[in-house]
Amino acid sequence: MTELHTDDLAILIPQPLTLTLGGQTVALTPIRVSEIQPLSRCIQPVAQMLMHTPAGQSPDWLALVSEHTDAVIDTLVIAARCSKEWVQGLTVGELVLLAAKVVEVNADFLLQTVWPQLQGTIAVLTQGMGKVTGVAAVLPTTPPAGATSSSA
Repeated sequence: MTELHTDDLAILIPQPLTLTLGGQTVALTPIRVSEIQPLSRCIQPVAQMLMHTPAGQSPDWLALVSEHTDAVIDTLVIAARCSKEWVQGLTVGELVLLAAKVVEVNADFLLQTVWPQLQGTIAVLTQGMGKVTGVAAVLPTTPPAGATSSSA
């Protein structure tokens, strides 16, 4: 039987990404099974905006926060496992940093779960719009720019 090394354990049991914001330290880890359904509900507008980020560019975090403030806050409350009051008390810069780190820590979940779900939703909406307008739309088939998955 082979011996597990520290690197092997880090893959099996991801180490938290620790971040101190607004006077509080949070330990970000990948989402848990019990968080998938509530997170999937509130992340949709956020994920749609991330999906439309041009290749090679970082998401426009400020636009995302300003256009989808409630969805961003609700998503971060679940993903960072912190109180809504604490998230609402963060500065915009802190909120953007927290959002970016949550996306980084949960990239595999976003690519494997949310992305396919969004593609299905977008396909249905696009087909419906095509029937109404008579114009066929081109669907995105690749993940958002900068997205990577370590489970390839």
